[in-house]
Amino acid sequence: MDWLVFFLAVPRSWSFVQKQRSPNQTLQSAKSAALDARFKAASLFAIVCSGLIVFRLIYSNRVYHSKVPYILLLVTVLVVIRNAYSLVGSFVWNLSPYRLGVSIGWLYGLGYGPVLLVLFLLNLRGYLEQNEDKLLIAERAHRGEELDNRLHDTKHKITGNIIRDRQPFRLTKGRHDDGSSSHAFTLPRSQLRSPFTDADRGTSYSHKNDDESGHYWWQKRREGAEDTRLRRSRDTTSTVQKALPSVDSDSDHASMTLRWTERETLNSPAPSGAQRSRVQTNQSNRSVYGSPGEETPGPPSSTDSLQSRPQVVRSMLDV
Repeated sequence: MDWLVFFLAVPRSWSFVQKQRSPNQTLQSAKSAALDARFKAASLFAIVCSGLIVFRLIYSNRVYHSKVPYILLLVTVLVVIRNAYSLVGSFVWNLSPYRLGVSIGWLYGLGYGPVLLVLFLLNLRGYLEQNEDKLLIAERAHRGEELDNRLHDTKHKITGNIIRDRQPFRLTKGRHDDGSSSHAFTLPRSQLRSPFTDADRGTSYSHKNDDESGHYWWQKRREGAEDTRLRRSRDTTSTVQKALPSVDSDSDHASMTLRWTERETLNSPAPSGAQRSRVQTNQSNRSVYGSPGEETPGPPSSTDSLQSRPQVVRSMLDV
């Protein structure tokens, strides 16, 4: 109803107050405008609002059994006095606040005085009493501390250990279940590839013992083992001789071997001590395996040829 009081009393023409220069002008213009229906309705609505405030205070005191602050009671009494004066002034011209010859005691004692006292009492109450919002915040913080202490005592009784302070979320993000800082922001071990070691390299070549190229061939040559190319060439020659027997096969193979030996001798530099021992080992192995015409077990190789020297794939270590 307050908005009704405002729109009935305030938004209007206030020029009638100045039209009091003569008795006739005052009776025709000022008196009729000050005692019109809009002022009377606004005063009645103000009295109704004051009655609702008093009813609310009495109802709360009886139902909720809460004590009403004395300052609020004084404020309510002052508001009722101000509204009563407005109601009387809207019906009686001699007490109207819009009359030029009204008594100053009535105007300030019942008009402006109650409003100023309401403002003063409300400000005084605000300075004397504490802020309710701050009290609620402090009470909430106190309750939180009590709950933390109870939880700490309960946890200590169950486990026998003191609960450590909880770390911020940014420090525990991305860690494993163990919570150690050394595993922060790392992939699980199941997703990491194991490093390539020499043992793995050895096992990768363990099933290729007959390979004459790469790392295994170079290691066998350094150890002074027999070159498998010569053995495979003999095996191939014996196979061809069985398929196509010829009288000159032994002589052809001997001449081919001699040509290869002479070519290697011409192109190679003077042999060192290690190379001499390697040649002696190869010769001893040849004597063990026998003549070229004998059958010797061994897997075939795609790099052997009867008309040219077998192809050899060397590693980068030869360079």
